Amino acid sequence: EKRVRISMDLKSGAIYISIEPLQIPSKSQYEQGVRVLTVLHQRQNPKAKQTQFIEIAEAIRKEYPDDVNDLLMVNVDGFILEGLNSNFFAVRNGSVFTADENVLSGITRETVLKVIRQLGIPFYLSPIHINDLGKVEEAFLTSASRSVLPIAQIDQIRIEEPVPGPVTQSIREAYWKYVTARLEQL
Repeated sequence: EKRVRISMDLKSGAIYISIEPLQIPSKSQYEQGVRVLTVLHQRQNPKAKQTQFIEIAEAIRKEYPDDVNDLLMVNVDGFILEGLNSNFFAVRNGSVFTADENVLSGITRETVLKVIRQLGIPFYLSPIHINDLGKVEEAFLTSASRSVLPIAQIDQIRIEEPVPGPVTQSIREAYWKYVTARLEQL
């Protein structure tokens, strides 16, 4: 499977097209969740998907084990913002939390937020503090290649069973219904 990435240099206006391997999570990762780690970092300009960040993310990723699905960026105040190439959502007391400031807003993230609203699940555009990870009942990542991917472990903290939890599962199912209803024949 391949992924086509189109990038534009904002200074020169040059457009770059690259073809790279598309890494889709396995069935077992959707059924059992993935492992993520935290790293002290945040984007310089979170409102723009910049090519330079790809190089920074790859350099950071090389320092961590291959079995880690993504690295969650934590700011200097200890709040979890997003993954290096995903958005992060946590569930506490049946409510969904995700950072709104200092994160890259993507199409998948916006679609998931729309689905959460449609399901009537309470949500807060507020990040979870790293010290509150032990209180998180469920967590998941979103991105174009992941859709809604449950997290089983963050650093040394295991997420409660079952993984995926009921909130994550309902969001994932509603997300796929929303997306498949809008597919167009090519």
